[in-house]
Amino acid sequence: MRPCPRSLFDLVTNGGIAIALHFERAPFITQEHTLWLPWGRFFVMDTIVMRHEENDIPSCDLSSFTRPSPMVSPAPLTAFAGSCSERGTVVPEIQSLQEEVPIPGTDMKLAYLSSRTPGYKSILRVTLTHTTIPFNLMKVHLMVAVEGRLFRKWFPAAPNLSYDFVWDKADVYSQKVYGLSEAFVSVGFEYESCPDLILWEKRTAVLQGYETTASKLGGWTVDKHHALNIQSGEGVNFLIANKLLLKGRSRNTERRTLGYTCH
Repeated sequence: MRPCPRSLFDLVTNGGIAIALHFERAPFITQEHTLWLPWGRFFVMDTIVMRHEENDIPSCDLSSFTRPSPMVSPAPLTAFAGSCSERGTVVPEIQSLQEEVPIPGTDMKLAYLSSRTPGYKSILRVTLTHTTIPFNLMKVHLMVAVEGRLFRKWFPAAPNLSYDFVWDKADVYSQKVYGLSEAFVSVGFEYESCPDLILWEKRTAVLQGYETTASKLGGWTVDKHHALNIQSGEGVNFLIANKLLLKGRSRNTERRTLGYTCH
């Protein structure tokens, strides 16, 4: 366990199990929390509040208040890019540029996709409120946890609130993250008549980290040089985690192949 500033801590443990954590500090009552931990992932716990009394009576009843109904819209995955000549050089779904240059004397091409550059980040749009907001709503809280990093922000209540969360594809230790990552989004409503008590709703979304590139050619790749997760050289990503599998036949033997079509 490595203590962190602001009463935070890191705990390394096996994944795929449930663990029980005991929190003790005088003069507060001991608390126990049981958590299910996923395999090979960071898990950010909810904030633990220590209390003096076993049954802490709330200052107001939140059951009559409207809960948030957030919407999360992650940027499309880069499977939209690829060797579809009719698409042109602009890939609007991922706001990227692509280019192919034939290599003279060969049947190969050099391929470029701007989403592979280090400065390209993953964006998650969070819709916090809609056209009308509940009466007496004072603040809207937002928390996003991804790869052990926790982002917090609050906004004065207003209709049609949204926020674009930008992830730099790094984990809590500033290490590059490859492949897909799950972001945990929490949106909370705080009412004027119930200050400091927040109604939370949670959502999840998939964000894309760095891509595994087969060719290290200053941002360019060779279209015949492929790499897993599976990424073909011309820029098509076959995301095995999403099971984008199609049935195909080869030499009268049915097999399952990775498929992609230009749409």
